[in-house]
Amino acid sequence: MDKNKSLLKPQVEELLNKLIGVEYSAMYLYKAISIWADSCGLFGVRDYFKKQSVEEQEHGNKVIDYIVDRNACAHLPAISCKPIDKSNLLDILKMYIEHELAVEKAWTNAITVINEARDETTYKFAQWYIEEQIAEIATATDILQHYNVAANGTGVGYAESYIDNWITKL
Repeated sequence: MDKNKSLLKPQVEELLNKLIGVEYSAMYLYKAISIWADSCGLFGVRDYFKKQSVEEQEHGNKVIDYIVDRNACAHLPAISCKPIDKSNLLDILKMYIEHELAVEKAWTNAITVINEARDETTYKFAQWYIEEQIAEIATATDILQHYNVAANGTGVGYAESYIDNWITKL
């Protein structure tokens, strides 16, 4: 096979390169949350988001590997991450869910483009990310629900302490 011959249509290649940025943006965000949690003494939350950051990096790397394996060119998009300015864990957990929903939307939109390009191989590849997002959103929602139950009648301080311990079991 000609090494210069991409097996990806240009619009799919461009899309996948953008999705590298989506995954790496999640990596940056979760690393920033882990730094925030560390500064708040929420070491279980810190460790959880450190792990999530590494997982998101692996997701981005998987996209890069797929692009390269299809004889196409992978590009690292510029990534920016605003400092975490949330003052409490509840706001962080809501931001976590919002971000996971945005990642799911990016992959769902990608599926549409991939289908229009009639790229069955990439469609199968992208399906893994949809399934992963379903699991990620379920986990994020579960964490928020545990926080809300713990905070109900006991206060925010207890809820943060409870989540900091409980999250280490995930």
